[in-house]
Amino acid sequence: MKVTVRNLVREFGHLRALDGVSFDLAKQEILCVLGPSGSGKGTLLRCLSGLDHPTAGTILFDEQPMTDIHADAWNISVVFDEPRLIDHLAVRENIALGLKKKGWSKEKIDQRVNQIAKEVGLDEMLERFPSTLSAGQKQRVSLARALVRECRLLLLDEALNNLDEMLRKKMIELLLLLREHYGFSCLYVTHSRAEAALLNGRVMILDQGKILQLDSWERLKKAPASARVAAFLED
Repeated sequence: MKVTVRNLVREFGHLRALDGVSFDLAKQEILCVLGPSGSGKGTLLRCLSGLDHPTAGTILFDEQPMTDIHADAWNISVVFDEPRLIDHLAVRENIALGLKKKGWSKEKIDQRVNQIAKEVGLDEMLERFPSTLSAGQKQRVSLARALVRECRLLLLDEALNNLDEMLRKKMIELLLLLREHYGFSCLYVTHSRAEAALLNGRVMILDQGKILQLDSWERLKKAPASARVAAFLED
């Protein structure tokens, strides 16, 4: 899915959380949104997911206004920093939730769940319950639940925030492989410079609701657009 955002504004009373944000996300691209707490990263993600509505501006999905079709029909999936699994359901059932809501047959659901579970390394854990899983395994379940719906746009909101450095690296490697396999576009929201470096693609530096710079990670490091960007990257 191609995403086009133009002059996006989100106000909460006198607070302007997003202040004229404009960018493009190409099909199958992973764009990292990097910024400190309160920069507007989460608000941007919520506007793209349909969980929040901008005060002004335009969001286009494949050149069509996102408001023309209900958000669910766009096949957008969100993975949050907390897995938000249902404790009394096994891994298989947690992954299958979205497909059941769509009215898929049991045979088709089982086939799809088995496929995605194998892709993310959960094929031997499908009958286990969330309480028996590690943090990394739980986040894999969240990722599987997002991808099982054949999503076209994947939104990650600090999704690896609670994992250690080694697990973060493994999950990012997995994400890049899955993107190649499934062809989704991805907005990856984080405050971690290490994660941005591992993704090694385009990075948007967002602060106080404004884009300070949007460039490749390599270019950002070599030629920051301002002292403010340089200071943020070195913190």
